Amino acid sequence: MVESLFFLLLLQLLGETLARLLALPVPGTVLGMLLLWFWLIARLPRPKKLEAMAQGIFNYLPVFFIPAAVGVIEQRQRIASDGWWLFLLIVLSTLAGIAAAAWTMKWLGRKDARKTQAGTESAR
Repeated sequence: MVESLFFLLLLQLLGETLARLLALPVPGTVLGMLLLWFWLIARLPRPKKLEAMAQGIFNYLPVFFIPAAVGVIEQRQRIASDGWWLFLLIVLSTLAGIAAAAWTMKWLGRKDARKTQAGTESAR
């Protein structure tokens, strides 16, 4: 477990270092997660108990929403004055995201259908 925790903290440190050295507008923790994702995609060696460590962290996931809730509370004046505009923007951006996802799935489905059709024609 200690090896897995060290691995995750090392990737977080690398992400923080990259964010500061390159002056990126992305938090270092996000870069650390991207590094972990690339590491796992590349199937590089990883600690044996990384999955157990991830499950342990996942069990406490609701605790990570506390800073966001505090941020909402700190901005209550702005929410009170611009709440309807914020609500409208959230609804519109959600609908735009759903539409983009639906369009992408439709496009990928057509692409997959063409590939399948080409594969069956070449088998004949």
